[in-house]
Amino acid sequence: MIFCSLLLMKLPGKFRVSRGSGKKQGKIALRCLQVSALLLLAWSLPQAALLAKSAYENYQSKEKMAASSSRSQF
Repeated sequence: MIFCSLLLMKLPGKFRVSRGSGKKQGKIALRCLQVSALLLLAWSLPQAALLAKSAYENYQSKEKMAASSSRSQF
């Protein structure tokens, strides 16, 4: 999507989607960039939450293993 919006700004006039002024092309490209940024955000936030959860669970399991191994040594 980012590539497409950048391509819209660089295409010659006869290949543009809308034949309006450059200002209109800029608005279309800006809207495409905004939508792609929101989609990227919607995908990356749940991924970051899952990563944080798994890192926390990994930390807890290592802490439990360390506690159990220190008890068995004494």
